[in-house]
Order: sequence, then structure tokens, then C-alpha cells
Amino acid sequence: MTITKKNGEIITEEAQFHKAKNNYYDGITLKRNEDSNDLYINANEISSVVINGKNYLTKNIDNSAFLFETLIEGKLSLYQSNEYNYFLEKESIDIRQIPFNTVGLKNNKRYFKYGNIILFVTNCLAAKETAFNRNHNIDIKLLKEIVATYNSCDLSNDTVFTENELISMQTFDDKIRFGVSAGFSSLIADYSNLGFNNEANHNSAIFGVKLLVYPNKEKNTVFFNLDASYLLGKEQNLSNVLINKTSYIPIQIGINYAFNNISDTFKPYLGANGIYIINQSKLTILSSNSFSEDLTVNNTVGYNFKIGSEIKLLNSDFNFELLYQPKLKFSSDSSSISQNINRNYTVSGVQVMLTYLF
Repeated sequence: MTITKKNGEIITEEAQFHKAKNNYYDGITLKRNEDSNDLYINANEISSVVINGKNYLTKNIDNSAFLFETLIEGKLSLYQSNEYNYFLEKESIDIRQIPFNTVGLKNNKRYFKYGNIILFVTNCLAAKETAFNRNHNIDIKLLKEIVATYNSCDLSNDTVFTENELISMQTFDDKIRFGVSAGFSSLIADYSNLGFNNEANHNSAIFGVKLLVYPNKEKNTVFFNLDASYLLGKEQNLSNVLINKTSYIPIQIGINYAFNNISDTFKPYLGANGIYIINQSKLTILSSNSFSEDLTVNNTVGYNFKIGSEIKLLNSDFNFELLYQPKLKFSSDSSSISQNINRNYTVSGVQVMLTYLF
């Protein structure tokens, strides 16, 4: 072991590290013969120690001097004391231990706490990206990579933020958009399963509300929607046989994929919804003997497809959507027990909706 003292004296002889109560090396013990006591040299007196090709430097923590093995030395330095104690130091931040995240122990492999590391690399984007992308799995190998990246970095004078950090700092308003909607619905109802060869067009205005959720506002390729709307009721008399009073409340949950690199004004997307329709329609079947039968239509579930675009116009945000509704089957309950007809009908069609986003 070669010991260089602060007064310039160099000692080369057999010695061993002396451990303090915190398991840090607080000095060196020189081995003497059996007739003499071992000589202890406090770390305060030592500048450096070299043993087996490893270099140790004296650093102060909490006003006490300790010896640390130098793993990497540079703009950001990495030190070690004993097997599981690691430290970082740079010009603007005193040496500090990087604790392990005991919650993240996996197969006895230790991972460092991300927050303690990131404090040292705030002005290097490449180092921050390396740390952030593996923030729950930073082992000693990756820590060395982060330090090496920092030391080769063109450092910024200010704190830099990674793309993922910017995303994580999104406000509630960035992730959630709320809007009010108005549009037009054109549906074709097929009543052949009610015993009639009747098809009817149901054209109606539609009003509703829309909630858009963006998990990743910066990339924003995938987003979700929750819609609730109301189709205005309308009464139709079909060949004096069937009177239909339509009234629908569709509730939809959807997923969408946006194409963001086309235009700043238009951001088209494709999507699909799962739909639950509250059907408040009333069907009345008239017979030749003036007998009438009332049918109460049940709710149903289904799916639909859509294309749309988010639009920026006149400093306002809009959502335009064209939706195709495949056939939905509605069953019904009769007020008469004398009839035994398969009581269901189907509806399909398209819908155009424009939403103003707040």
C-alpha cells in the first residue's frame, strides 16, 4: 500500500483500512511487528492511497474525513466505500451518498434511488435521458454509464428537461379536454322482424358532451374519448301499421390513433367506440280491428367506427367526427301476452358531429 500524506510524506508498507462506525474508511492502520503497536493514521492526514491498482482519495462528509475508492473522476466523480456504499461529487455539489431503493430489490440485485442521481445531472440532457428511461432499474453498471455520459456532455448553463419529463409535468388541462357537441344523425331502422316489411329513415339532430383523455400529450398518437349524447325524439307513422317514437341516448367509450405530423391546423385520426344505447323509443303496432300493441324497447350494446380530426381555427379548438354505426339489434317487450312474434329490430347509419373544446 502506498500512502501519500498531506505534508508530502509517502509511506509504502503493509497496511489496512480502518473502519468507522458507519463502515466508511476513516484512516489507515500500519502493521508493526509483535513488539510494537500498530500505527493508526487518520484520514485527515492523508491525501491519497494506492493499493492493488485502486486509488483512494480523502473526502469530507459531515465535517469528518474518509477515504473513498475512485471509480470515475471528472466533471462528475463516482466513489465507493466498501461493497455497497457509492457516492457522487461535482464542483457545485459536495460529495453525497447515493442510497439504494430497497423497494426495488430484485433477486438480491440493488438499484439506486433515481431522485438522488438526477440532482447531479440536471444540466446534461443525454445523462438525464439515460437515467429517466431506466429510473427504477439503475444499477451500478448503469450508474457508471450515466456518469461517463455526463463527463463527455456539452453541459448547459441551465436545467434541461427530457421529453418524458415534460410529458410527466403536463397539467390536468393538457391531459383532459372537455367539449360540447352538436351534429346530425341519419339512421335506417329495419322492422322486418316485427312482422312488417318496413324500413324507416330516422334523421335527427344530436347534442352531447365529449371528454378527451391524452395519456401522452407530446406524442399524442393515442388518446381516448368518453361521449354522451341525445338524439332528439321524433314520431313516425309507417303505413298506418307501426307508430314509432324514437329517442336514443348513446354513451360511448373509444380509443383513437392520431396522425400528428400532417398539419398544425388539422390532426386527423381513426378510432373505434364501444357503445351502450339507452333506448327510450316507443313502438305501437296497429291492427285492423283497432287493437293496438305497445312495445317497450330494451337497451343494447355494440360498437362503431369513426374518422375525425382535431381542428385549430380562430384561436379555438374543435373536434370533427364522422361515425359509421353497424347494425345494432334492439329487443322489445310487449304489453300483450297474446302475441308471439320475434320482437326485435335493427338500426344502422352514420353520424356527423362537431365539438367545441374548452
